[in-house]
Amino acid sequence: MKRIYVASPLQTISDRHFNKIVKDILIDLGYEVCLPQEFAVVPELAESLMKEKNIPYNEAHALAQVECWNYDLFYMKAADICFVVVNDRLGHGTCVEAGFMTAIHKEVIGIKPKDFDVGTVMNQIVKWTDYISIIDIQKVIKKAVSG
Repeated sequence: MKRIYVASPLQTISDRHFNKIVKDILIDLGYEVCLPQEFAVVPELAESLMKEKNIPYNEAHALAQVECWNYDLFYMKAADICFVVVNDRLGHGTCVEAGFMTAIHKEVIGIKPKDFDVGTVMNQIVKWTDYISIIDIQKVIKKAVSG
């Protein structure tokens, strides 16, 4: 079974909901899927570290970010494919993840709105499948992973 790492914005509730839909579709298509939002719990981890190590919040937050990035690195290295998701914006973290996976010679594919400009670099490293409406998102994702 191929492993997919989903690189996508996860700042808003709608981002996270859309990402979950993408994950469920990929699982239905037979992939093992890593969705970073499921372990990117920086505020909760920072609070725990604050109490555990008796350190100020800013220091605990920085440590929590490093720990979450280490999880990201582990799962990106373990994945066969990076699946980039663009809905209404392209996040900086998403670009870093796609770039890292390109650098370690992983396949990088993705979905984006039809007229969304992702920029020259992202167009060079991601094999995009465009979508017009999320109504057809299952067909679009299936097309993207099947090449």
